[in-house]
Amino acid sequence: STFAFTLTLGKAEYATDHGNSEAVGTGRPDQAGVGQEPDRRSQGAQAEELPAGPLPEAAKILVVEDNEINQEIIVELLEKHHLKVRSVNNGQEAVRAVEEDSYDLVLMDLQMPVMDGLTATKAIRALPLPRAGNVPIIALTANAMTDDQERCRQAGMNDFLSKPIDVKQLDAKLHLWLGAELQ
Repeated sequence: STFAFTLTLGKAEYATDHGNSEAVGTGRPDQAGVGQEPDRRSQGAQAEELPAGPLPEAAKILVVEDNEINQEIIVELLEKHHLKVRSVNNGQEAVRAVEEDSYDLVLMDLQMPVMDGLTATKAIRALPLPRAGNVPIIALTANAMTDDQERCRQAGMNDFLSKPIDVKQLDAKLHLWLGAELQ
């Protein structure tokens, strides 16, 4: 899969009012990810409700992306927040990574060779590890249609980011899923 980023360069500042930001949660408590307790993230939290401070440096992120350039860009964006990042190339490697280590968040591309993101998410959720049911998994997809979002939820994904990735949306998702977990 291929996607582009639009980057605004300069000193980043987190505003308390993000204007017309759309909901970043799943929208309904009954649509929380497998093993997730319904909370403000699964109840349609707005970006302006999110903490505006730095992310916890102890957070470990797994990036699952088959395109090397896209992978490098995502890793660089995450490392700017001083997050610990591991990247893998396909869903099969993602399942193995979750078996071997625990992560605070997974960013999962949907269309990959060997094993796609939906299949990998189902396999992760089926692992006999408590952390596999609780780790937030965010889909990375160029297809952000309602049907695609529903397929992601049914596979066990918690949220999604449209490609090309908007840096502000990525930051909002990171604060949404990591801020409450590790602060």
